[in-house]
Amino acid sequence: MDRVRERVGQLQEQAHKKGFEPYLITETPLESVYGKSAESNRQTVAMLAFLILGLLLAGCMVYEKQSGITGLAASAVKGRGVLLSRKVLLAAVCATLVWVVVYGLELRAFLMVCDTKMLSVLAENLALLQNLPISCKISTALIFLYGFRLLALF
Repeated sequence: MDRVRERVGQLQEQAHKKGFEPYLITETPLESVYGKSAESNRQTVAMLAFLILGLLLAGCMVYEKQSGITGLAASAVKGRGVLLSRKVLLAAVCATLVWVVVYGLELRAFLMVCDTKMLSVLAENLALLQNLPISCKISTALIFLYGFRLLALF
């Protein structure tokens, strides 16, 4: 009970400083997926995503160099610009698919234990997100998080 009172006091003080309406919400769902307790799991998932993406794209240019057809492919009619743009498009599609599968499972796990009303609360109400430089809802913070993760895969 003392922890709850302490958190209420922190929220009231922070709300007074930053000018938002404080809400006391349970942080267990967010903490279980995005907190310190899940840090090793997040690192494992990130490494798995990079490994899968690396394996999917490893043969994209390496095989051309091994077989010696890089110059031949570049001298073809659509061998430079179009071929390279298609390889980049393939890499982007693969990265997006890996992102959807790997991080989609993480988001699904969070949404199964989270009350959807919690997503519309300001992120400053959570201890995990209280130091964000911008004032936004929890759903917006999650959109930014997953957007940055997608950019990291590119």
